[in-house]
Amino acid sequence: MLVKSKTSAHSFHQGVCLSCGAGNIGKRRYCSIRCRQQLRQKLNTRSGLLQALNTRYATFYFTDTLIVLDVVPHGIREVFRYKARRTAGVKPAEDFGAMSNRLGDAWWAEEKRTAKNYLASRRVLEMAERLAMAEGLKRPR
Repeated sequence: MLVKSKTSAHSFHQGVCLSCGAGNIGKRRYCSIRCRQQLRQKLNTRSGLLQALNTRYATFYFTDTLIVLDVVPHGIREVFRYKARRTAGVKPAEDFGAMSNRLGDAWWAEEKRTAKNYLASRRVLEMAERLAMAEGLKRPR
């Protein structure tokens, strides 16, 4: 199991859009098809960072105040957690894009400085909060 944090995906209530955070949508995941497509586009354009970090599993979620990205790289038995504060009046998908852009900028800055991809990836992983992973933890669904 993951080490518990003050924010948890389980504490986030159901009935809100996974992309924009709009409430009162019943049992649906997204408030509209367009909203789902915008989130999918954000995730697809940020996949290069996850490839550079040699990611095995990744997930993100948001609360009213935070955007959280959890990454599990291949061969490492830890979860690397990146957190960013939410901007008032901005959709969670936009905040996620801004956070991943900052991580990407840090990766590129280190890669340009050292000309080594693995050092750039190591630098970005050092920026994360590390969480222990139990032996019996299954893959995310």
